[in-house]
Amino acid sequence: MTGLSLPDATQLGVGSNEMDQIEKTWMTSYGVQTQLEKIGVVDTPQPQFTCPDVDPATFSSTNAEEVVRTYLQLNSWFSFIAEQLSKVTIYILEYENMLDQVEAQLRDHFRDLKETGRKMTKEELNDKIVANPERIQIACQLQKYRQYKTRLQTRADALDKSIRMISRQVEIRRQELELNHVNQPAHKSQWAPVHNGRFQT
Repeated sequence: MTGLSLPDATQLGVGSNEMDQIEKTWMTSYGVQTQLEKIGVVDTPQPQFTCPDVDPATFSSTNAEEVVRTYLQLNSWFSFIAEQLSKVTIYILEYENMLDQVEAQLRDHFRDLKETGRKMTKEELNDKIVANPERIQIACQLQKYRQYKTRLQTRADALDKSIRMISRQVEIRRQELELNHVNQPAHKSQWAPVHNGRFQT
């Protein structure tokens, strides 16, 4: 995540030095990441294969290895997407706190200023705050990360649903095969059992 690029001199209530301090105060994710890495918690790498599509053929396949491979690939992508989602959620928290502080400082700065010889109304004060360049820049970053979160959450939900559907289908298939071969003592099903909606591998 990159820092904010701000004007060197601004007379609109929050100067660049103040913005630097606000950014330094609230952007704590790097420190958290460093501490996690010290205890061995590292980022989940992006899978080196395309996320598989799940279609009706996936559920009708009799090839256990193929279905298990699809499940494991989906699970790898789900883990990666879930971690990216957590990072974006952290960035949103940082920018929300930054926005709150900037708006508070702008409100304090503009509260006693006069507009055309009179004190500004609440609406005029709000307009000044909303139009402030630094506030706009932070709000744009916040909007961007909220949009990322929406997209990532949608993908994570879809992957989770696919994983659960495959798990249920495999369990049903395994039970069917065992029932069909109930009179064959030597038979051993090729389908791994499923526990709590997940493959046991």
